[in-house]
Amino acid sequence: MEIVNNRITGKISGDVLKTNGKAIILRKLLEEGKFSRKDCLIIADDRNNLPMFLPGIKTIGYYPDPILAMNPDMW
Repeated sequence: MEIVNNRITGKISGDVLKTNGKAIILRKLLEEGKFSRKDCLIIADDRNNLPMFLPGIKTIGYYPDPILAMNPDMW
């Protein structure tokens, strides 16, 4: 969500809108030390979320599409 003058505007902006945006944000949080990989759990249903499946992070496929279901880290 976009924040202007400490208020949420209702608009969506930032890294999340970029290709692999969720993965970009996750990597930034990990690099900043806000979370460790053992603190994270990725729950996904489609292949667009595969970039977030980083080594050391638990992953769960929730009714996953076939490509996501083939990821060995899910099981």
